Amino acid sequence: MIKLVSFDIFDTVLVRKCGKPNNVFWLLAERLFPDDPLKQVEFAKWRIDRNSDKRMNKNYTLTDVYSPVEISSFSEYDSDTLINEELRMESLVLTRNELVAQKLSSYREHGCHIAFISDMYLPKNFIENILRREDIMKDGDNLYVSNDLKKRKDDGSLFEYVNKELHHPKRWLHIGDNPYSDVLVPRRMGIKPIFIRTDFTDIEQNWDETSQLLESNYQLSVLAGLQRYIRCFFNDTAEARIAVDYISPAYISYVFHVLRDAKKKGFKRLYFLSRDSYILQRIAEVIPHDGIEYKYLFVSRASLILPFLYHASKDKFNLIFTNDLIEVDKLLNRLGLSRQFLHERGISFNFNKAETEEQREAVLQAVFRDDIYEYWQNKAEKQYRTCTAYLKQEGIIEDIPLALVDVGWLGTTRMMINDLRTQINPELHPCFSYYWSSISGILPSQYGPFDLFIKSIEINQEICWFIEDYFSLCPYPTTIGYMYENQQVKPIFKESDTRKIKDKVDYNARILLKLATLVATLEISEETLYTWASSAIEALREDKYNIDYSPFADICADEEPLIRKITLKEYLRMVLFTDSFTKNDYISIIMTYGRKRGNKLWRIKTAVLNTKIRIAAILDSLKEGKVFKSK
Repeated sequence: MIKLVSFDIFDTVLVRKCGKPNNVFWLLAERLFPDDPLKQVEFAKWRIDRNSDKRMNKNYTLTDVYSPVEISSFSEYDSDTLINEELRMESLVLTRNELVAQKLSSYREHGCHIAFISDMYLPKNFIENILRREDIMKDGDNLYVSNDLKKRKDDGSLFEYVNKELHHPKRWLHIGDNPYSDVLVPRRMGIKPIFIRTDFTDIEQNWDETSQLLESNYQLSVLAGLQRYIRCFFNDTAEARIAVDYISPAYISYVFHVLRDAKKKGFKRLYFLSRDSYILQRIAEVIPHDGIEYKYLFVSRASLILPFLYHASKDKFNLIFTNDLIEVDKLLNRLGLSRQFLHERGISFNFNKAETEEQREAVLQAVFRDDIYEYWQNKAEKQYRTCTAYLKQEGIIEDIPLALVDVGWLGTTRMMINDLRTQINPELHPCFSYYWSSISGILPSQYGPFDLFIKSIEINQEICWFIEDYFSLCPYPTTIGYMYENQQVKPIFKESDTRKIKDKVDYNARILLKLATLVATLEISEETLYTWASSAIEALREDKYNIDYSPFADICADEEPLIRKITLKEYLRMVLFTDSFTKNDYISIIMTYGRKRGNKLWRIKTAVLNTKIRIAAILDSLKEGKVFKSK
């Protein structure tokens, strides 16, 4: 039976929310010299250098660091004040590592004696207070700190001291994150080491490295540290990694941008549009917003199209007759029509998508034929009245500075809301809209001024799916209309079972809100936040960091799973009969068969497709009478 389990402390049982130790000194510099950026840089660099100053003994203390001679450049403060301020900052950023704390509790329950061992310049009593505050150290545990005993782990002398102090335990495990002082040294001394990885993920490591290139060069590193802390707090699952490393940078940065810009522009109220903006409003609620009012607006293209098309001409109809509405059945459904209804009136279509001008014109002629137009206009009138009543009830017709907050993509909702506002009150100017990003073809500012957060990345269809159907998970179904209930206008929802996604919504929300609350305590620059967000989406788009996509598996876009398990039979059908493939197909194969085997299967599929393309090209050339010579 194991008699003694010792733990390294920093980056093992305790982690700093800000990440690397040097970030503590940057945060401390901001606190000490809030109005003097040059002094901040000078102090932070000086403090970092002091930790590697060869003039100091290896077992140095904070008193050695802040000796009166050394702090002469910072005459605003004396040694005691600087020591206390650093301890105060360390106290703010130090927290328990949930993953290791669980292991520690298990050893304790099995009757093992617990000790904590650290090479550290912070005072022993301070470290003990933090360990007890975080419910890690208990009565009866031992704590050994290098600067207190003048002995160190990295040369073995501290382990020797502990061995003697605890009467030579026969079975001793030591757990830590340093490959040398926590693994190699104790192993040489007959102590069984267990290496704990508290590393940053690949993308977090990339942010830490990128931080050196930015003007506020420590801030991105601090964000990476916060992400590591939150990941560990939520047990570092695949779901936690997606929420922490991809959704959080994308959406927390965007909400900060919106709130800062809204304050500059003087907006008094922000409307977060359902369903995509549900999580955005949740984030905004934990960020100080200086009295800006938030409202959640139940709208969708489905609930706005008929009110918008009330008394519509063909020109107005064409404004929303865009790529997402060229599917005939979808278009007819949104107008309250059907193929059967048209067939009974002598109209039929032999196509499913109106892809040519002739087909589009045929659809327009049908829906604008007098009797058919009158039929769906009656429905449009009813929906117009309840929709405008809902907009009035929610205050969006008021003549105050307000803005809409949405994820994207084309701006049709912006156009329809502004059109309905001006129909009700012609004196109103189009209201402003915030978008996370857009795709090509976004409606211009004549339909309402807008701001794009993500501008520099190509947002493809797959990214749109992930953003809408996973990042923006919402507990509410799609709004399809409005009705009166107890003298209030209430949204009517599409019949949908949201129980499957409720747990994911709550889980993602807990992670994002916890991280957003921490970010809100810092002054992160706009440049840093944008880099944080855009690089996360770039990584998601390029799959450069070997993302585990399994959390996307049971989420759908247009009733089709984003990613799914693929049977061997489906794979063979895909290889033999599918002439196009997407990133989602690739991810599905990788998720089903593992990255190594999945990549082999993907290369087979790609080779077969390339061969089919080459054969088709040869046959086409032969038909044209061309002669081929082998190389």
